[in-house]
Amino acid sequence: MSRKDRSKVWQYQRGEPPNTVTAFERTDRRRVIEVRWWVPRLKRFQRRSLGFGIRDENGVIVEDLQHQAVLQAQAIYDALMAGRTPLASEAKNEGPLTLKEGFDLATTIPTGMYVVETEHLREMRRAARDIVNAIGYGPKGEPRTWDALSYSVFRELWVTLARRYKAEEKGGPAWTERCLVILLQVSQWLASEEKTLRPLTARKTWREHFRREWQQLTSTRITRSTPRHSEDEIRRIFAALDDPRVDPRIALALELGAEARLGQVRRLMRTDVDLSAIGAFRLGRIVVHSVGKKLGVIRDLTPEERAAVDRALSGYLRDLEEMFAAGLRQDYPMFPAGRLRYDTAPSRRRAKSTVSPVRRAKLGVTDKPIDKRTLNDLFHELERVAKVDVVEGRAWYGIRRRAADVYEDHEKDERVLNDQTGHKRSDTRREVYQERDRATIRAKSAETRRRVRQVAFGRKTQPDT
Repeated sequence: MSRKDRSKVWQYQRGEPPNTVTAFERTDRRRVIEVRWWVPRLKRFQRRSLGFGIRDENGVIVEDLQHQAVLQAQAIYDALMAGRTPLASEAKNEGPLTLKEGFDLATTIPTGMYVVETEHLREMRRAARDIVNAIGYGPKGEPRTWDALSYSVFRELWVTLARRYKAEEKGGPAWTERCLVILLQVSQWLASEEKTLRPLTARKTWREHFRREWQQLTSTRITRSTPRHSEDEIRRIFAALDDPRVDPRIALALELGAEARLGQVRRLMRTDVDLSAIGAFRLGRIVVHSVGKKLGVIRDLTPEERAAVDRALSGYLRDLEEMFAAGLRQDYPMFPAGRLRYDTAPSRRRAKSTVSPVRRAKLGVTDKPIDKRTLNDLFHELERVAKVDVVEGRAWYGIRRRAADVYEDHEKDERVLNDQTGHKRSDTRREVYQERDRATIRAKSAETRRRVRQVAFGRKTQPDT
């Protein structure tokens, strides 16, 4: 079979419109076969994944697998023509899907919701454990199924997690809300994959309902906490970047993207760094790619940023850069995962040596970048070196939030401000990241109020103390 034939999408149809049953390859699901048919009552297509592909590792169609896919498509067509619902008969034969079984399907790689291991997938597994422990069984101890879920069970989840928080202080309102969202997402996915008869639906006002009852059950208010660094703390952090105790990866990450999102900056690859004579300073450019709905940015390197890149390429990235320049490696992460090794082991260095130890990335590192949690840990170590207090819930975003405040004092062009923080809209930057209760704004507001009342309303003023 030619390469051209291998790239074609396989498809099989049975019947005439509107009773056509179509089996085809899902190219976004590693060519797993999916069957689709029109349901006039619902005015939409119903879908069922067969759970297997029909090609071998070389992309060639295997006749036996193709025959099996055709037989299953024909069986669905025959059931429809006989007036039976394929999904109902399957559910009757196999039994309804329990919550645990549904989460197992959703978190299985690559047939589930994710095709590779990600931080979001690990978070989903943690949430699944809490959800199953909270509502996984009915009043009589029987396993609860996805088809039996209702809004009252949805509400039972947050009530149970709120009581746990009050008793054990485990899982606050943010984590509980995340569990609720994951339950809805998995339910929608299972229904779209024809694993359940219907998805769980929640009221449009469920978040307000949840927050109101959370406060009543825990006797605590849900407040938005957005701690940020002071300008003096940021000065100390930047001053400590050259300290030999600081991991060079976090130093470079802050130099290149302190105002950007940590999750996007850490994914920077060598091919995203252009060191040719381009950009505002003719010193190069980096590309921070978009991730999901998070907007990426293209940054022209400043002299300070270019110097930081040069130090990294001749420092902890030296061995990887030499392989990249020699064509022995197509790409490598600028912030590689794993431990950095010393050129000279600490135990072998002379006690009176004044030369700072040099750490370098291992040659065998993969293209996987350092994970977000490790980079946050390195940032906390940097804070300690800079003698800045480590505040829970602040970390890297403390600088990003402060930047959203301070940049507006120095620049009025909305396009420039949004480019610095990677926002599509100015409203998001102001409503989410900027500090509404900022001290300088409060002071200016008080001065303006006093001046307007004196000039416009004739209010007598008191002498300044």
